[in-house]
Amino acid sequence: MSPLGKDPLLTLWAIPKKEEVPLILNAKQTIDNKLKGPNFPIHMTLSGKIDLNKTDEKGIEEKMVNNFSPFEVFFKGYGMKDYFFQAFYLEVNLNQDLKAIRSKICDILKLEDEEFMP
Repeated sequence: MSPLGKDPLLTLWAIPKKEEVPLILNAKQTIDNKLKGPNFPIHMTLSGKIDLNKTDEKGIEEKMVNNFSPFEVFFKGYGMKDYFFQAFYLEVNLNQDLKAIRSKICDILKLEDEEFMP
């Protein structure tokens, strides 16, 4: 258990280049300033709650680099939920390419390919 009283959380994010999402970045900054939101980069969570021990970590980065290329993400709106990390978010079109990427990540990380909300 971490000193904060919570188990450590390891997640895998896809982070766009800032020049690719200027309007989204501006909107995030405005919302964060107004609502005092957390300060972290715009991202899409590809996998969460990853539990790796030191042995598992050694080849993961290389496998990720060798198995994935940049990919397009298509937005279809926005949503709000009463969850800590999903209070306000952009909805993403979960197309076949994104599903395949998610499945490959789960294979590499030896995770169940459960419900996925990018």
